[in-house]
Amino acid sequence: MGNTAPTNIGRKSTLILLVFLSLLLMVQVAFAVPEGSFLGLSEIEKGMQGVGKTVVKGQEISQFSVEVIDVIDKPGELEDFIIVRASGEAIDKAGGVAQGMSGSPIYIDEKLVGALSRSATWSRETEKPIALVTPIKTMLKLFEENNQRGSSELEEERESSVKDSLNDVFTDKTVAFSRDGATGTERGKVETEKLVFTRTQTPVMVNGFSEVAFRALSQGIDTSNLDRIYDPLELLGDSSLGNFEDGLSEYDLSFHNVQVDASKSDQAMDLTPGGPVGVALTQGDFSIGALGTVTYREENGILGFGHRFLLGGNSNYILTRANVFDTVDSYQAPFKLGSVASSVGTVTQDRTQGVLGEVGTETNLFDTNIDVTEMEMEASTNFQTDLVKTSDLVGVLSYVTLRESINRALNRRGPGTVKVSYEITGENMPQSIKRSDIFFSHTQASFLPSLQVALFIDALAHNPFRNPELVDLQADVAFQNSINSGQITYFATDGNQYHPGDLLAYQVKIKNYRDDLVEKTGAFQIPENIPEGKYIVAVYGGPRPTKIAPPEMLENFEDWLSYLNNLKSYEHLSVELLKPLEESVVPMASIGYIYESVTRVDEKFEDRVIYGNQAVAIKITQNQEEKEETSSPVQEEEQGTES
Repeated sequence: MGNTAPTNIGRKSTLILLVFLSLLLMVQVAFAVPEGSFLGLSEIEKGMQGVGKTVVKGQEISQFSVEVIDVIDKPGELEDFIIVRASGEAIDKAGGVAQGMSGSPIYIDEKLVGALSRSATWSRETEKPIALVTPIKTMLKLFEENNQRGSSELEEERESSVKDSLNDVFTDKTVAFSRDGATGTERGKVETEKLVFTRTQTPVMVNGFSEVAFRALSQGIDTSNLDRIYDPLELLGDSSLGNFEDGLSEYDLSFHNVQVDASKSDQAMDLTPGGPVGVALTQGDFSIGALGTVTYREENGILGFGHRFLLGGNSNYILTRANVFDTVDSYQAPFKLGSVASSVGTVTQDRTQGVLGEVGTETNLFDTNIDVTEMEMEASTNFQTDLVKTSDLVGVLSYVTLRESINRALNRRGPGTVKVSYEITGENMPQSIKRSDIFFSHTQASFLPSLQVALFIDALAHNPFRNPELVDLQADVAFQNSINSGQITYFATDGNQYHPGDLLAYQVKIKNYRDDLVEKTGAFQIPENIPEGKYIVAVYGGPRPTKIAPPEMLENFEDWLSYLNNLKSYEHLSVELLKPLEESVVPMASIGYIYESVTRVDEKFEDRVIYGNQAVAIKITQNQEEKEETSSPVQEEEQGTES
């Protein structure tokens, strides 16, 4: 019969389908940027209009408007920025450019130009905040995974250079950064002649920590006047305590303690431009992670933030999806309130211009498995948390993880005795650190045991011998409500002058807490080959004081690990014969040692903290027979001469 002409109905259907496909294509163009569709600095001019994308609340990606004020194009790429003014409903709802919006992609003519990375506070126009955009082509350099590490000193120099450029743009204003003293200034109360750029604080969400653990993470701990704590690095002329004094405050982060329903992690958005992204330092029972925004995705590569996180360079952080519950309009600066969710890969680059994550790449983490038992209740709680093992972070993260584990399991404050038995392993360690330590406290029983274990972990991370490649921590924490302690109050020897080979007897008195005075006696033999001279006999509880040199020089990693494993805990009472040290005798005396060990005996007091120290001075001389044997040939010679 031949082909028939299409009916009117067919024509209309075809027309409707074409219109629908055209509309669908328009929607896709409006919300997606074709791969490689970028706009460089040389193509951007004053007055250009564009849009940005971010999530203010929930899972909806909102758009806001931007207008280009100027472009900072310096000889170096890291000082380049696009100055824009942001506006629109998303900005109004957020209360301005909020912490966590960093990384929000900015598009002009449907081409990606960069990521929102800084904001400015101006008292006259807070409803249309001025912001800086990090150029996308600078961020794309992260894909090259270069090996140049950033530094805070270089960052400060770049900040000064950018400030000079901004002063050239805003000639009627004084440009300042939050480091210049504007941090904490209430928005809207900044001087009208001052344009304050808020340094890119990253909001870090901490999952329901206790006050003490949260403060230790965000501000640090007081390490002065610490009793009964051993610093393993001090043995090598260094110290780990300083690494805990400031927590993570040096990184200029914004910490928020939130209680999160773990089930919401599965509801987090996929990693897409304009959506949230998380960079976590811990995962498991305790979560610590930063919120930012995805700028660009190329297959499994994720660019975000538009600025550094910790400036770690080649990094090994946890890449996660994230939730944004809401954006809070704070008097200092608005911030996104949310949580990091499940891990999807690894953040491999953390540099001035942003972070780079790789979806599907496994993160190499330090696993912690902590059991906390309340002895009187016969109740035990287990906590499992994985930590990033960057050397400058793993000690602090271990401390807050341990302390929060104990606090959460006990759910109380007050006196008690805590004994922690633990093992720290590493792929590059010839032997593990395997110890048991005990502490008591009248107010915060979780403090000292958490710090002691963390000090060993931090010392391993910073030791001068080799990278231990830390693998895991297994810890059993036993808590008793009572204070089981004994203080050394008296020490005496049975004389003050001895000969080589003599038996030296001693007496020690220990006052147990709210209990009887205990007397202990013992003896040890003075070595036969000991030189004459003045000596000290010391009694102490716990590890050998750091002023006493080790019996042997610690020349390698194996020696150091063995020495640490053999350190006595505070369950031990030690009596040690010491010789005052001369610098010429032991080179390590220059580190600060005062004595070298001659001999030592010790006794263990199970589940009791023995603390305090006493010392007595003695003199060792040769006995009369040795003197006669030494002098007799001379005497005979003298007698022969006389005859």
